[in-house]
Amino acid sequence: MAGKSASLKLPVVIRYRNTERSRTKKIKILRGKTDDNIDKLLELKIHGINEKTVIEHIGIGHNFIPTEKLTASDKKYMKSVQEENIKMLSNS
Repeated sequence: MAGKSASLKLPVVIRYRNTERSRTKKIKILRGKTDDNIDKLLELKIHGINEKTVIEHIGIGHNFIPTEKLTASDKKYMKSVQEENIKMLSNS
């Protein structure tokens, strides 16, 4: 269990379009401290996202990252979580 000073470090995945009329959907993945990334998003301090941007979906966690955009560290984290879940199920 994490202590009080520990912060969550899950990726924030944003699916958006540049304008209301735009058809191209883009994905931005913010890695690092989750609460800092959410604050940046709310304050529109993320490159490529402004007042005209239409945000379609915001997901927090590795499951929302498209498979072609997964990094090695993402895959390693997901594998460790899966192994931990299997270990917990086998102990039950």
